[in-house]
Amino acid sequence: DPNIVYAAGEVDSVSWATENQFPDAHGYGGEVYKSLDGGLTWSRIWAGDNIARYVVVDPRNSNRVYVSTGIFDRTAANATPDKRGGVGILRSDDGGQTWTVLDEKNGLGGLIIPSLFMHPENPDILIAAVSDPGVGGVFVTYDGGDTWMRAGNSPTSSDAVEIAVRDPTIWYSATEGSISRSDDSGSTWQSYSLATTDRSAGMPIDLQVDPRDPMRIFDNNYGGGNFLSLDGGETWVDASKGYSGATIAGMVVLPGDGLSVLAGANTSGFITSDGGETWLGTQLPSASQFILHPDGLIASGSGGEVWHSQDNGLTWTSTTVVDLMAETMAGRMGNDVASMRAFVMAPSDPDTLYLGFHNTPCMEGIIANCLDGMPNMYRSTDGGYTWQELSGTPFDHLGVLRLAVNPGNSKEVYAATVKGLFFSSNGGDQWTKVDSFEQATRQVPILDEPGPIAELNLWVVTEVVFDPFDPQVILAATQHGGIWRSDDGGQTWKQAAAGMDPNEIVSTILPDPNTRDLYYAATIQSGVFVSLDGGKTWKTINSGLDPRKIANLALSQDGSTLYAGTGSNGVWRLANLEKP
Repeated sequence: DPNIVYAAGEVDSVSWATENQFPDAHGYGGEVYKSLDGGLTWSRIWAGDNIARYVVVDPRNSNRVYVSTGIFDRTAANATPDKRGGVGILRSDDGGQTWTVLDEKNGLGGLIIPSLFMHPENPDILIAAVSDPGVGGVFVTYDGGDTWMRAGNSPTSSDAVEIAVRDPTIWYSATEGSISRSDDSGSTWQSYSLATTDRSAGMPIDLQVDPRDPMRIFDNNYGGGNFLSLDGGETWVDASKGYSGATIAGMVVLPGDGLSVLAGANTSGFITSDGGETWLGTQLPSASQFILHPDGLIASGSGGEVWHSQDNGLTWTSTTVVDLMAETMAGRMGNDVASMRAFVMAPSDPDTLYLGFHNTPCMEGIIANCLDGMPNMYRSTDGGYTWQELSGTPFDHLGVLRLAVNPGNSKEVYAATVKGLFFSSNGGDQWTKVDSFEQATRQVPILDEPGPIAELNLWVVTEVVFDPFDPQVILAATQHGGIWRSDDGGQTWKQAAAGMDPNEIVSTILPDPNTRDLYYAATIQSGVFVSLDGGKTWKTINSGLDPRKIANLALSQDGSTLYAGTGSNGVWRLANLEKP
């Protein structure tokens, strides 16, 4: 009956906690909906403690419905400090009116099950991906879900599974960096690298086997895009040309003609030499920010490492700054996800670097993520090879969204944090809050979400930059007040958002170092803006641009070409920029 449709999804932690009256909950719930009229109207038929992913209907009896729950990067709502949480696999035999957690006694109940697939010839056989460390892998049921067992010598972790429709004896299982294939219905498995010759694929989210050819398989990934294998997973090619859904964490335009660009996209680094027409992968797993250092390139990764390259980004070596997993296990972080976009070099002393951490959704305006615990700030005085933790700050273990260093003094640093704007005159050893900034910016009415801001005492500063021609001029942006400008070294501030929504969330302010008073700004809601008068007034430059979630900007050396990196829509280029 094509009028009966099921939809599975997730409920964010704030909504789930509010609806279920658990204000301290940190995690994601899930829901399943059913429509009887082809999607015109819907009824919720299940809600629980983890996101709902796959819905599978038995073709012999459409009242029998299965749902898998969970994925690797969504903390279950029922998680505790010593338990990962989860729900497992659900089954309904009455079209979703009632549900049973399958095999709860034998171990699958309460686990993370990111993928589920039904045998194309025998609906009583289903295979499931289990990602939980120590107990994960491919599990199979031969009796419609009543009992489950590990499938042969399957890998110990799995995030996506699939059975070839053309030849159901061929099964696949994938996890980060690896894919496994069984040619005998799961009894024995062979594993292969999930990568091309120049880069890894990232985290598998779904597999799709060609119904005409059991050895032709697509693999879609967080960060890596779409990969294709023609030999059952033994070798891979990048099938993402034309794919523009990448999340761009950081960018830099290399010196030269403005056509060579490095971009960090979640779990992979990419490089182009033709202005973005074509891209190649690099050895860099990911990058939140890039620095052009006199001795080469430096990048901040997503795993707590800093990376160095001496060959324009083709090869990289890493230095661990902080072990994010150890921070998580110690209770200083809610999970091991942290962005390192607050990463700057002192212009007057290139070996002095500063580094801070935050959770990316906070930058996008999700207030709940602004309180996530983070590592402290760090400082390096040898170009990023060794690092010193800067503890004892007023914002210890809180998000630092951006940093700015005085062009003429490597020890004068501003920190844009979730608790306001702070200043250090001694290289980050001591900090004072810039009260004049907060007093000025709090006079602007908050047009949305005043409750969380007031209750949590947050005043999120998303950006701070020095003017490259006059260090007495400083621009900063608040999450709910747009852009502000100081002409006297931070003593007084005036709003500089004419032409913008005053509640615009500004992710990046980029001054052109070639032209006085020329600034660009990237925003979450409204695209890219330009100012020709030092940030006092702004106008959009969005012709041809999809303006959603502009996360970062990068400018060519001569200032003629601007690149915009987006939160979910790849890289965009604007050439022949107008000048004052």
